This record gives sequence, structure tokens and C-alpha cells, in this order.
Amino acid sequence: MESSSIESRMLLAIQAIKENPKLSTRAAANLYNVPRTTLVYRMKGRRARKDVRANSMKLTELEEKTLLEYILGLGSRGFPPRLVDVEAMANVLLAERNSGRVGKLWASNFVKRQPKLWTRFNRAHDHQRAPCKDPEQTNARPTLAQSMTLQTPTPASPPQPTDDPCVSQTPHDPTEAGLQSTFVESRNAHNHSSSQTPIYSAVDEITKGAEEIMREVVLLRSENKMLREANHALSQRRRAKKTHFRKRGSLATKDGHKSVDQKDLDEQLEQGKRKNGSRKHGTAAAVRRHCGNCGKTGHNARTCEEDSIIAAGFSSE
Repeated sequence: MESSSIESRMLLAIQAIKENPKLSTRAAANLYNVPRTTLVYRMKGRRARKDVRANSMKLTELEEKTLLEYILGLGSRGFPPRLVDVEAMANVLLAERNSGRVGKLWASNFVKRQPKLWTRFNRAHDHQRAPCKDPEQTNARPTLAQSMTLQTPTPASPPQPTDDPCVSQTPHDPTEAGLQSTFVESRNAHNHSSSQTPIYSAVDEITKGAEEIMREVVLLRSENKMLREANHALSQRRRAKKTHFRKRGSLATKDGHKSVDQKDLDEQLEQGKRKNGSRKHGTAAAVRRHCGNCGKTGHNARTCEEDSIIAAGFSSE
């Protein structure tokens, strides 16, 4: 409140000096109880600190506007980003001009100072919460009010006259950019003697629109790169090589079991050799596994040939 009252008195002092040229800045400062040096700075065009963007801001005002519109676009498509994603997008914009990275709390502070953004915890939607997203149920209440409004329409208000029908604005699509360039060309061709301020303002708006589009292209390029990397990792996972028996052709179930058991046995022997090599000199060698039926090494009870011979002998008897 104190700063606002000082600024209001500062405006009154400046207005008094403009109306009365004989009034000095020192007298006006004493009359309105404001600092004289601050009054001199205000008369020279320096703005108040609260109206000036902080010097410690990482992103420019146009970059923050582009980032805000990009986040709102993702949310409208049903993919709201997380704070980590917002921080990554800001780092992409900074990396484009080699300006370092943002801090740990930059994303949360950015969301706090933007009234259009807020954070929510992700939660699963069950059957009871699903009807609140149904447009038929949500639009059922205002149906009566809408019908009454259609029956008794409000008379249209007359259009308000404008002093300047052609106002320069930042273009957001190719059509607006074309109209803006046409406006600049027409003003430059027919109004050489008039003021060049509208042309300069139109050029500034075109420049802002071009910068905004370029920064949005940077964000889209980064998102496309992330999607390509994720797609490449997924395709590599799907194309993972599996064990093929190309030399033997198609195998029966029994042959497949034998191959798997032999592979397990070879791995166990290799591990035993490694452990034996790492031990000190004089220790016992690695213990080799034996078959549970015949007691021999090199196979197990599932692939034991003597068991199959005994079973064949019993069947022949």
C-alpha cells in the first residue's frame, strides 16, 4: 500500500510540473512528499521497479509466453506435462541460445506466477468419477436456462466505433502474417509523408510472431526427438534376438529340452571354472554335478539314457 501511494503521489507531482513549468522538481518533491531523485528519474522515463521485469529471469517474456501456450496446448489435447517436463522444455529454449539451465524450483515458481496454470496430483478415475467427465450429464443442468435464453434472445448491441480500424497485433497463423505484411506494404507505399509509427509497430508485431513460431518449432523438435528415441528403444526391444536352431532345423520337444539342459550345464561348468580360477592355490576344484539315476556327469535325470533303456526293457517284457 505504501509503494502504491508513493507512485500515485509521484504521478501527481509529474502532472503538476507539466502544468506549471515554473514549479521546480525540488519544490514538487517537497509538496507531494516524494523523493526528488526518484521524481527526476520518472520524468526521464525510468519506470518503477515493480513494473520492470526482473534481471534474474532466465527466460524472456516472449519465451515464457510461448512456453505457456505450448503447455496449454498439451493440456487441451489431454497430455498435461509434469513439472519435470516443463523444466526440460525451458532448458531446451535456453540451450537454443546457450544460456545455461534453469534452477530446481524454476518450474514450480513459473506455475505459481501464471494464473492459467495449476498443479494437480494424478489419480485413477473409477466408475463413480467417470460420469463427471460425461458431457451429456454435465450439460443436462443448463438445458432449461439455455432454452429460456433461446426463447427470449438479448438484443444485439450496436458495434462500437473504433478510432483506428487497423490495429497491429502479433500474428499467430499464416493468414494473419500475410495480412500484417500487406498492411506494412500499403502503409509504406501510400503514406510516405505521414508518421512511420504504425509501420514500426506492425514490423515489431511480425518480429514477435516469427520469434514465437521459431521457439514453438524448437519445442516441437525436442518432443519429436524424444518420441523417436522412445520408438527406437521399443523397436529394438521387440527385435531382440532369440535362440534359433538353424543348423538342426525344426526340433522336437525332447531335443529342445536336451539343448536347454546342455546349455544350463555348460553355464554351470563355466561358472565353476571361473570360481576355481579366482581361488588361491591349493584349494579344491569345483564340484561337478552328477545324474540322479546313474551317477554320471554330463547330463541330468531328465536326459538320462539308462532310464530310457530300463523303461524300454520293462515295456518289452
